Amino acid sequence: MRARRGLLLSTLYVLVRLSPALSSLAILENRFSTVDEVAFVANRFLKLICVLAAWSMAEGACMVWVRARKDASPQSNGYGFAASIFGFITVLALGLFRSQSPETTFLLLLSSLGLRGATRSGWEQGRPQISIVTSLLAHTSMAALSFMVILNDTLPWQAAILCLAVGSLVSAVELSWNSETLTPFKSKWILRFFRILLALPPVCVGLLALLGSLSQIYLAVYLVLIPFTRINARCSRENRVVPELFTSTAGFYLLFVMIMVACRVFS
Repeated sequence: MRARRGLLLSTLYVLVRLSPALSSLAILENRFSTVDEVAFVANRFLKLICVLAAWSMAEGACMVWVRARKDASPQSNGYGFAASIFGFITVLALGLFRSQSPETTFLLLLSSLGLRGATRSGWEQGRPQISIVTSLLAHTSMAALSFMVILNDTLPWQAAILCLAVGSLVSAVELSWNSETLTPFKSKWILRFFRILLALPPVCVGLLALLGSLSQIYLAVYLVLIPFTRINARCSRENRVVPELFTSTAGFYLLFVMIMVACRVFS
């Protein structure tokens, strides 16, 4: 059974999982010259967040409903009704987002939501090997949606690499949060994959800076390798990912975001 965590850490985890949808705002420079352009993009972001929030609530309600039915709880009908309401709201939000998005962008959104659902289901049902992979795909694709909202539904390869960096770190945070489900599994690849998820973002951003796709100031992202060594040392001692790594991993992610924002401001 998972250890109980306080409201602050639970809220932090939820916000980190939602953050890829707004990641482009922290990385891309202002590309808008008129108020109408700003309003249009802000409207699309609002609809994207509404879809993601409604989906998350529907997803959570469905999980509770399934557990209640399994336990033959008398409250299962109420949970089922709540899941239906949130599902209806999700469909409405999807329709609103579709009205301002081309088919490819909308299909990417559906794929991202499906991957998020598969990830949560995997954690809940004791299949973390699936969730580890789908988590990376889900958060990377959600970051891609965020970039496409600003880049007029296109995704250059440089932006795709930045999306992978964001998705990698958010996936690492999610893995550390759900690390108790990994206890029965002794596979060494899980720990190696966790280390790769943490090391990949500074490598991606640094590579773009060295290639001239980003300003040289973005090489400052290598500063996150300092806390990485501490997390890596803890992993080596424990020889597995432990729940106590969540705060360090979430802090690592927040530090990465702050460095990227600072580089954007001063570049």
